[in-house]
Amino acid sequence: CEKYKVFKKNVPPKDRQDAAELIGDLRVILANSCLDALEPDIVILDEFQRFKHLLEGQGEMCELAQHMFNYESDDGKVRIILLSATPYKMYTIHDEEEGEDHFEDFMRTVGFLFGDEEKTKCFEQKLRCFRNELISVGSNNIEALREIKREIEDELRKVMIRTERLAYSQDRNGMIQEKSSMLCNVKITDLDDFALADKLSQELKSCDMVEYWKSAPYLLNFMEEYDLKRKFKNMANKDEVSKSVFSILKRYRKNMLKWEKIRDYEQIEPANAKMRTLIQNGLDKESWKLLWIPPSLPYYKPYGNYGKIELQNYTKSLIFSSWQVVPKAIASICSYEAERRQLREILKEDLKYDSLHKKRSPLLVFREKDGLPSGMGNLTLMYPCLTLAKDIDPMKIALKLLPKNGPPSLRSVYAEVKKKIRMLLDETFGKAKPKRGRPDEQWYWAALALMDRKFHYEECDHWFKIRDKELKWEALIQSRVGDEQETYFSKHVDRFKEFFDNPKELGRRPRDLVEVLAKLALASPAVVAARSLLRLKRDEKSFDSAQLLFNAAKISSGFRVMFNLPDTIALIRSNDDKNPYWEQVLDYSLSGNIQSVMDEYIHVLNESLGLFDKPFDGKIEKIADEIYSAVSIRTVNMAFDEIEVGGREEKPQLSSKRIRCRYALRFGEERREGEEEITRADQVRGAFNSPFRPFLLATTSIGQEGLDFHQYCHSIYHWNLPHNPVDLEQREGRIHRYKGLVIRRNLAKHFGLKELKKKGERFFEEHKDPWGFLFERGVDCRSREEDDIVPYWVFEKENGVRIDRIVPCLPLSRDVEHLRDLKKSLALYRMVFGQPRQGDLIEFLKRVMEEEDISVELKNLRIDLSPK
Repeated sequence: CEKYKVFKKNVPPKDRQDAAELIGDLRVILANSCLDALEPDIVILDEFQRFKHLLEGQGEMCELAQHMFNYESDDGKVRIILLSATPYKMYTIHDEEEGEDHFEDFMRTVGFLFGDEEKTKCFEQKLRCFRNELISVGSNNIEALREIKREIEDELRKVMIRTERLAYSQDRNGMIQEKSSMLCNVKITDLDDFALADKLSQELKSCDMVEYWKSAPYLLNFMEEYDLKRKFKNMANKDEVSKSVFSILKRYRKNMLKWEKIRDYEQIEPANAKMRTLIQNGLDKESWKLLWIPPSLPYYKPYGNYGKIELQNYTKSLIFSSWQVVPKAIASICSYEAERRQLREILKEDLKYDSLHKKRSPLLVFREKDGLPSGMGNLTLMYPCLTLAKDIDPMKIALKLLPKNGPPSLRSVYAEVKKKIRMLLDETFGKAKPKRGRPDEQWYWAALALMDRKFHYEECDHWFKIRDKELKWEALIQSRVGDEQETYFSKHVDRFKEFFDNPKELGRRPRDLVEVLAKLALASPAVVAARSLLRLKRDEKSFDSAQLLFNAAKISSGFRVMFNLPDTIALIRSNDDKNPYWEQVLDYSLSGNIQSVMDEYIHVLNESLGLFDKPFDGKIEKIADEIYSAVSIRTVNMAFDEIEVGGREEKPQLSSKRIRCRYALRFGEERREGEEEITRADQVRGAFNSPFRPFLLATTSIGQEGLDFHQYCHSIYHWNLPHNPVDLEQREGRIHRYKGLVIRRNLAKHFGLKELKKKGERFFEEHKDPWGFLFERGVDCRSREEDDIVPYWVFEKENGVRIDRIVPCLPLSRDVEHLRDLKKSLALYRMVFGQPRQGDLIEFLKRVMEEEDISVELKNLRIDLSPK
């Protein structure tokens, strides 16, 4: 208060610096007062590596932090917990950025934790002893090294613990398997591509292009802010262009990306050995025929596109590169090739890339015809029929029909569902005599309204009568979707509601009514979503039915966006052009076990969004928002420069063209197709962490630390190898995480539906969520020596699924030797934990490890800070 009086008295102060100091003092005093008022017993700093400057730094924030660290209450000094996987630089090598030093960083952190200068010096002396013993290591003095190692661990465990998941896997590889035979085949066209880049680089006096050429094709087209591209653009904008440069462009013009080929959906040569390998591992296995990856625990045997053996364990891939041009090239070429195959190879039509959306309009639309809603059949995909969601459960039926080996067939599950549908129709309408005349197609949607009127009238009527804009069914769809005209969706909903309130007599039932209703029960996005959301309801006796119905319908509206994409339409209609499109959507969803996909995804979201202890109504709203965002992620545009060489002027012409990307994306912000709106990086990550597209995500080091990509991915490409072994480990740590896809697939493979069947009816009374139950079984089956790392982080079984490490290397490339060296360093760097000049010590240990008599002993001398 005294400081404030001085400040107020001197306003405006003559000296701005005095004013700034006064304001700073006031802020610190107020902050400290607030801290005193809180009287904290414990202070937790999560992701502590972001706050290291608070330990010894200067300024207001550091002053406040020190006050917090030294705060004393009646019970004594405040307790501090620092949470971080990397509280200090784990390993530094000579050529890293100035100021990056493991030893200094480590000792600063340890000194803060000990809080005692003498104790810190004593500990530093023990580290020196450990180093000396390592340097003089031999078969006769291992015991001395082992003893000093134990002393270091005992001291550090008083202030620091670190649980290593690698120690829980049998071979310390963290469930990672390295794919063999990843040598990439180089073609003559690839060499021509290098010749173009290299000759231009020499002419324009730019940098060496070898590493760029090894990493990405069509460099001149895809590069943005690179030295070569800047110099090339500057040269192209001049009135006179170097004849030698123009001659090079003219000679190698076939090695540049041409819009004419893309416009006509012609095949684009990958023009890069690594890109060719990526396409062979995914697109060539027909992954482009999938709209979501297969579920870990299918409720019936998959068929169609999902029945192909090579696709049943298909996983998304995360790709790390050192160069910004790589993610752009991967997203553009792989997405174009996926779209080309979906359209060109299926439709066999003369389509043009730039006019696709004009010729292929959405089919799940809501329009008027003669003043009446036209497209009520499409509404069946968006209405969460409670009768079908609650009275029919494909998982329950699958457990009843479960054979000895694997899940039951769809035919047997489908037959059982049809029996239940007939019973529901008889209870709703009675066994009326069949009518004559033409089949009344209103039955397909009216049956849903009338069954819910019969069995769930109050819940549905409550939703239909809601006027709150946030929960109105008719408010789900905007007035425009792409080039689609006014949808008239609200008029379709009004007609459905009118029929629910005042049923009208219907004509003759269609012969396939039971079959279609059975498909809706098993595969309607709205019904499936409502059923999966209900699995989250545990102890709540009552809940807001309007919230459930609205959020299930919202999820289905996201599916509508996906199913309305032109390439999706081509894919779904490829096997059936007789039935209406909405029924073809049901057939495709059936083939992909959509109920199993949704159950698994919602279980993942419930924990990843931190909702497991939230009220039912609140959690399903958050989950619905996340699913809608992921499944409806818009196609984004990736720009490239077309370079034309020809005509009268001896001057290259640059024009910007755009490629649609959805199958593969780069991590970052992108502009959506045909819109000014930006697709944010968190939206891209959310979509990649879903079962739906994109299937490939390419990134630079921006995605290397602090981000999770594990929920539907267990394949990682090290497109360019890092220099530091810790970077290799951090990359792989992005997909080796809590309840990752590799864990879920191993649980499903080990326990399967048979484990759920053992529980019988009690499973549906006590659990409902199959994944919660399977993880509990994983806990029950672990040994006494294992903790919660198993089964949540590591779950290894014989012939189980593993994380795929893929390092595409060119023949005779130094990458082969570099990878071997990185793996050796990865095995050793924890032995030089807390040491200065780690790189030198590692090089020494690599030579020592060649002596087999002490190699095994040394491997057991890593500093282990696991809690004891």
